[in-house]
Amino acid sequence: IDWVGYGLKMDIPPGALPADDNCTIAIKAITSGQFSIPQHSEVVSSYYWIYSPRKFLKPVDVQLQHCARLSSEEDCSQMQFIIARCDQKELPYKFSIKNGVFSPNNRQGLISLANFSIIAIIRNAFSFPRPLNNCYYVFKVFSRKLSSQNT
Repeated sequence: IDWVGYGLKMDIPPGALPADDNCTIAIKAITSGQFSIPQHSEVVSSYYWIYSPRKFLKPVDVQLQHCARLSSEEDCSQMQFIIARCDQKELPYKFSIKNGVFSPNNRQGLISLANFSIIAIIRNAFSFPRPLNNCYYVFKVFSRKLSSQNT
C-alpha cells in the first residue's frame, strides 16, 4: 500500500491474512492530541493512527516519512519510533520506544508491526542540534479495503 502523498507506505507480506479473509485498515494522520512523548525527544513525523479489526498472521512493514536531515549513521542512531496502543483508555497516550531502520540521506523510517497502533518517529533533541527544515505533512483520513488477493 503506497500512500507516499500521506507520508506512509505499508508492505503486507503474502500469507499475512488467511486465504479467504478480507480486511479493512483505517489510517488517520494526526497533527495534535494528548500525547506523552519520551523526555528530551521531538517528533519528526506525523502521528499515524493505524487500526484493523483483524489480526495479521505476519508482521507488516510500515514506512513513515520524517523531516529530519540524516547525513550519517550517527544521525540515524538518534532516530526511533514511538508506539501507543490504539485501545488505550487513559489520556494522554503513553508511548513506548521501538527501534526501526533509518538510513543517511533518506527521509523514511521502517518498522515491522505485529499489531497496529498509534505510531510516529522521534529524534533525540540533545544529540541532534540541527534545526528541522521542510516539515510538511498532509493530514487526511482514509481507509482502503484489502483482501488476501492484494497481499
